[in-house]
Amino acid sequence: MALYLVPGAVTPVRAEWLDGERTLRVEATVPVESSQSTTPMRIYQEFRLVEGDQELQLIELHSTRGKPLVYRFTKVTGEK
Repeated sequence: MALYLVPGAVTPVRAEWLDGERTLRVEATVPVESSQSTTPMRIYQEFRLVEGDQELQLIELHSTRGKPLVYRFTKVTGEK
């Protein structure tokens, strides 16, 4: 099913630090429209510092999906 952002709609976003400011939790409610109706899509994200602050893990869950997306970013240094 194709979902589109509602033109001109406002997306409420809430953020909160967890785990001694090592995890940032972000929740957004995005108004989307399909061929059938307009509905809010909830997006939940956690940004976590891991591996001694050398990696950032992003866990993202959409209310329209059954499984989370997981991304892992590694810090690149200028050392050679």
